[in-house]
Parts: sequence; C-alpha cells; structure tokens
Amino acid sequence: MAQIYGQNNPIFDLNTQQFNDLVIFFKYRLSGYIINSIKAEEFRPKNQRNPDLIRLSQSLTISEFICYLFQDYPNNFKQLFQWFERELFLLEYPRNALLMMSKFLIALAHHLPEKSVFFSYVNRELFHLLKRHKVVEIQVVWQEEQEFSLTVNNLKNLDKFLKQLAHEFNLPNLTLARLLDSHLTLFLADHEGNFHLQCDTKSDYPTILQCQFSNWHLFFKSRFHQSQN
Repeated sequence: MAQIYGQNNPIFDLNTQQFNDLVIFFKYRLSGYIINSIKAEEFRPKNQRNPDLIRLSQSLTISEFICYLFQDYPNNFKQLFQWFERELFLLEYPRNALLMMSKFLIALAHHLPEKSVFFSYVNRELFHLLKRHKVVEIQVVWQEEQEFSLTVNNLKNLDKFLKQLAHEFNLPNLTLARLLDSHLTLFLADHEGNFHLQCDTKSDYPTILQCQFSNWHLFFKSRFHQSQN
C-alpha cells in the first residue's frame, strides 16, 4: 500500500477500526451532497462547477475515495473541504451553512487519532473556517454547583484560551475540535447576544461562536474521555 499511497501518507496513522469509521462517516455525511451536486452541475455557472475530485468520487468506492483523498495530502482534502463549504453556502442560509460545516469538521476530528498529523490539520481547517466567516470570539458557559461562570476570549488568542481551559478542567490535550465536540448547544450570536441573527458572510459584522453547558465539568470530562478511546 505504501507504494500506491505514499510512505508518509497520514492514512497509515489510522488503524482498521478508525478507517472503517471514516468510511461510514464520509458515506453518510457526503454521499448525498456529492450525488445531488453532480446532478445539478449542468445548470450551474462555470465558476460553481464541481472539481475533478468530486466527479472522480462517483467512479470509486467510498474506501477507494478515502485512500485517494489521503494520497496527495493535504491537497485533496483541502479541495474537498472547499467544495463542501461552497455547497453548503449554496444550499443553506449562511448561519446554518457555517454551523453545518463547523460540525462536519468537528465530527471528522472525533474519528481521528489525536497524535496524527491529519487531526492537527482538521483543527487548523476549523480555525480558519471560523476566522474566514468573521467569528471573532468563542464563549464557553458552564454551570457547576449552581454557580454560573463565563469565559470569553478573542479568536486571536485561541491557543492561550485553550490552555487556560485545559488547566481549569485538567484536560492537557484539549483542542478546538475537542472543545466544540463536547457542546450541548452550538449557535451563532452577534456581539449583543441576539441569537436569531442570520449572518451575512459579506458583512464586517462580527459573530460569536458560543458553547453552553449544563454541569459542564462532568459532561465534558466524560465526553473527552470517550473521544480518546
């Protein structure tokens, strides 16, 4: 396999179970979008046509397609993420599209070994997605022993913010994807707290990605432990 897919290919960071989980993940998260996008392609402007990568996916099994995605790492994945983000923003309200793309990357990270280069790459893509769509802050709200606490941080200081949370809750391997993977609610808000806002991605108006938890400490530690196994 190394001769076909490359000796340094991140696919070799995955064990059999992780690879099979990834096959199922892509099958249920992407297959429908790919099929519908190809059917609608002839009616779209040239600048919205599907890349060769998406057309190729129809002649491969899901397993073969995933192997192909890793083959030219990270270029094929970058192309896939760009295509999927574009599709979501064509089909959904901007607010819904951003949440759906965020959750796609968060769920993808959940299936990856934390020490793999691909896990780090997905976290970087998630960060750039939020930055690209003007998410300027992350708020983490939790309730513990009937005390309501709030932590707010500018996205520019994300690394410091994650380290503070990791220290607070004794989670040394905390990442952006792992943090958002543990949410009970995930939504966008403007800086005045109006959660019904339909975000205009062409606007300079800042948005906030907010996580809200109930009994956050116990829930988060439990979920984080599951994600490591």
